[in-house]
This record gives sequence, C-alpha cells and structure tokens, in this order.
Amino acid sequence: MCLVLFAKNVWDSFPYLILANRDEFFDRPTKAAAYWEDQEDVFAGRDLSSFGTWLGVSKKGRLAFLTNRRNLREPNPSSPLSRGKLVSGFLLAKSSPREYIEEIQNDKDKYPGFNLFVSDLKTDLYVSNRLPESQTISDGIHSLSNAEWNTEWPKTSRIRSGFASILDSESRKESLPIPSFFSLLDDQVRADQKLLPDTGIGVEKEILLSSIRIRVPGYGTRVSTVVAIDQKGICHFWERTFRTPDDAVGSTIHESFRIG
Repeated sequence: MCLVLFAKNVWDSFPYLILANRDEFFDRPTKAAAYWEDQEDVFAGRDLSSFGTWLGVSKKGRLAFLTNRRNLREPNPSSPLSRGKLVSGFLLAKSSPREYIEEIQNDKDKYPGFNLFVSDLKTDLYVSNRLPESQTISDGIHSLSNAEWNTEWPKTSRIRSGFASILDSESRKESLPIPSFFSLLDDQVRADQKLLPDTGIGVEKEILLSSIRIRVPGYGTRVSTVVAIDQKGICHFWERTFRTPDDAVGSTIHESFRIG
C-alpha cells in the first residue's frame, strides 16, 4: 500500500478513521477484502503471492496497515521476507502492539523497507525498519506514504488538506460522507516537479507516482479503502477495487462487524 490517511479522535462518533490506497502491479494475484477462510476473525484483502495483507482488522480488536519505503539508495536484503506477513502476523497475534514490535526487531533487516502501523485500539504504534525506535501515535490527522510517518510529500499534503476540508463541513453528522472520501482517494492531480521527493527513481517516475490515485500502464491504485471504527466498537469497512488502470468506477463492497 502506498498512501494512508489516519485520523484519530478527530471525527465525531468515529475515533478511528482510515482512508487508504493500495498501489500495485495489476497482474499480481490478489483477493478482495473478506473474512479469511482460515482465520475467520480477520477481515482484509489478501496478496495471493505471499498470503499476507496490506491493511486489515480483526474482530478481536486489532488493526494494522503497512506501506513500502521507496528509496533506491537504501539497501535491501538479497532474499527478502514478505512485508505483508507483518500485518497478518499482528492481526493473528495475541501480544500487545509494543510486544509485537519487539518480537519482529530481530528480523527487521530481512525485509525490504517498510512502514508498519499496529493498534489494539488502546495503543497505536508506528515502526519502520529504517528507524531505530517505534513511535506512539497521538490524536490528530496523520498521513503515511513511502517515507516516514507524516513526511510532507505532495500527495500526503494533498490528502490531509482534502480530508481537513471534509472534516470541517461533515464531522458533526452521524453518517460518514463515504462518496466524498472515495472522491478524495480518486484524486489524480500530479505534483509540480519542484515539489517532488527524490527517491532515486528519476523525475519522470516521481511525477507519475505523485498523485493520490495512480494510473499508469500495468500499475497503479488497485484498491481504495475506508475503515471507520465507531464509539460502540463497530468497524465499518468499505473497499473499492479497480480491475485495470482505466477502470474509472471500480466495484465496491461494504461490511460492518463488532470488534474488541
């Protein structure tokens, strides 16, 4: 996954709110979000290459998501482990978020660069294998792409600004403005060249990857997701899947279930 907006205790009635886009090659086999057949407490999409996931929720009150780090100057292992297993591992674990992060420390260099968020809805932690320590996430509006937590890239700034505008006009309503959220996740405006990060992939690719929703041949935003956890402990999960880069509408599912 390549872009996440995480809002904690800023929206009336919904203390946890996530807007996310997963960017991936369209030929990589993937299963849409559902209850896992072998782990029925988990609701998430599934990467059928490694059988991990990029974002998921457990009925036991566990939440996790992951993005890749994009920096060609950072070293990667020659035989890397699957980063998606870090998310599924936490969803299935019994350890606390802090204990889980301690458990994966010894193997963190066996993975390509990652950003991992884990939560039991009491403690919310962010960790990266490119940083020495984890970070406790406080209340507020946060963003994560392919650099560190709350790094100011054009797309993270744009999604935070867009979300703040929706928040100002809609947050006191009982129902969520799901069409507005998906419209924000569908934003395809590319950034000005002078605002781009330099991750070692070259200016042309930086431009192509600079929008909130990415659409290039064979690659792009395959899934847009909205996850909202309300004050009663109900998780509301919307997922919109795009079959090709040219798919302008996608297909959307919605599931609600009690957690904790």
